Formats: sequence, C-alpha cells, structure tokens
Amino acid sequence: MASRNGGFGDYFDIPVTEEQIAKSMLAEDVTPIVKWEKDSDGKSKQIPVLDKDGTPQWEIQTLMIPYEGDERKHVAIVPVKMSSKTKPVVKVNQPIRFVDFTVRPGSSDTAEGVSYKATGFKQD
Repeated sequence: MASRNGGFGDYFDIPVTEEQIAKSMLAEDVTPIVKWEKDSDGKSKQIPVLDKDGTPQWEIQTLMIPYEGDERKHVAIVPVKMSSKTKPVVKVNQPIRFVDFTVRPGSSDTAEGVSYKATGFKQD
C-alpha cells in the first residue's frame, strides 16, 4: 500500500516468531528512544519517548542472523522497540527471544521499511 498525498502510510502490527525472521537473534545493546523538544528558554533538549501509558520506550539492538541461503535478508543490527519503566538489562552477544514479537510495515514517499516491537524478552 503506498502513501497518499505525500503522507506516511502506516499499517498494523503483524505477530511473528523470531524463527520467521532469522536463524538467530543476539542481544547487543539497549538505548532509550528520545526526541528533541524546546524548553521554555527555547533551548533544545532530549526527552524520553513514552508509550500511551507513560512508560519509557527502549530499543534493544539485536544482531539478526538469517538462515543459510536466505537471499532476501543479510546479517544486520535491527532495533526492537519495547516499553519498560527501567532500562532493560540484556546479556550481550547472547541469544534473545522476544515476547509478543510483532513487525509493522510502513512507507512514505521517500522510504519503505519495517519496525519491530515486543512486550518483553527472555534470555538463558
């Protein structure tokens, strides 16, 4: 579906499992999702992005390794968005499995892509 009138075409979340996306996913880093906003003095500052419940949002950077012979994908660092009151703690370079893992396609006049999100994760 293409965007209309120069706008952004947004779609809906599609539930998936990690096995549908990649051979394996390794946790690499966790970063806060922030946006720039001007304060009352006109100075720009970073503020955390909050979900609809007021919970901070984070990106868990994951190394996605495709299945052998999968010509459509390549090894890449892919962020997975998650809400959490505190910074999630991951074991770096260790396999990660996401809870309620979804993918959301999107497009604009200049780009198309997908974003990933989850409600939680598990690591051994």
